[in-house]
Amino acid sequence: MKRILLLLGLGALFTAFFINIGGVDLLPDWLGSLFFALGVTGLGRRGGESLSTPAMIAWVLFVTEMVSVLLRPEGMFAVGIGVLFVILEVWLYLLVAGILDERFPEAELSIRPISILGVVSAVGYVMTMAFGSGILGVLCLLTGVAMKVWFMVQLAKLSKIVED
Repeated sequence: MKRILLLLGLGALFTAFFINIGGVDLLPDWLGSLFFALGVTGLGRRGGESLSTPAMIAWVLFVTEMVSVLLRPEGMFAVGIGVLFVILEVWLYLLVAGILDERFPEAELSIRPISILGVVSAVGYVMTMAFGSGILGVLCLLTGVAMKVWFMVQLAKLSKIVED
């Protein structure tokens, strides 16, 4: 189980932060999406259920990320992919946080901040795409990062009580 939590945490870390040194992205989003998809798939197998919806969303996010990396879309297509990605990503984080909270009630995970920050981030991103960037874009980015950081904190909390 700790391996699954590690994959989920690495997925959140890689997609939350952009570290670029010398033109090289040290934490590529596509790799984070892959880690997260593997973690969600492992979580489903571990629980004896398929978790088909979260796993499907995770793999769609990975494919979407790969399409944007390989094709470098422009214009409205790029905006559409971005909006789709943010909405699916927030939905996925909420689903996975809820599943972990349900499976491990003794951990007393705090998932409400994930819900609030995720919804604010998604709505902010859509509004930024509709009305232009500026301070709204910065706030949207910060709430998205805060959502993933809070998710990682909850994973760390859970990793202390689960056995492998």
